Amino acid sequence: MTITLTQISRAITGKNTRNFLAALMATAMIAGCAGSATSEAVDVAAEEQNVDLSAPIVLTDAEFLSKSANTHTSYAVEGDAVTITFDEVTQSQAASKWPNMKFRPAAGIYDWSQYKGLKLTFENLGDVEARIEMKVADNIGIMGAATHQLDLPLYLPTGVSEVEFLFSGQKMGLEGYRGGEQLDLTQIPEFQFYAVGPIGEQVIQVQAIEYIK
Repeated sequence: MTITLTQISRAITGKNTRNFLAALMATAMIAGCAGSATSEAVDVAAEEQNVDLSAPIVLTDAEFLSKSANTHTSYAVEGDAVTITFDEVTQSQAASKWPNMKFRPAAGIYDWSQYKGLKLTFENLGDVEARIEMKVADNIGIMGAATHQLDLPLYLPTGVSEVEFLFSGQKMGLEGYRGGEQLDLTQIPEFQFYAVGPIGEQVIQVQAIEYIK
């Protein structure tokens, strides 16, 4: 709002003094609100910039787990690990039932562009070899674009085993890798483990996920 010279003149001569003061107060309030909004915008931008998009994955972090999603699975925190139980999938359910556990960052999205892949430590708590798959997808991949999601079947013997999930696995022609030719590692909103039927119930403990540099 602009205060004109005419208003100032009238105020000095005693005319329209009350209106002038009201206008002056309104101008001050508007300026204060604008300053507050600008400050809040700066604070939000600073907060977003402070999100570490390549932070280590702490599986048992409460905020991290609160962002997870699961279908036809259950999970439990045990020490520093997360134990996932994948429901049985019968022959008749194989085309419609996909037990899965999706993990998402507590804030922002992952930027894994500086890494070669992930090294995962599992423990198969069952009596026979387990078979699950791991998928990493970018923003486009989670909508179904195969070239933006990288999959790898994992065959886990009973007991503890380590697996390397290489982001360039498909491009290198490594066995098992599917898709991911256009995976954008700077924008990873989630990764997941899922089972493909028909298969019995499986209990897998995810003990650690580390970056391969």
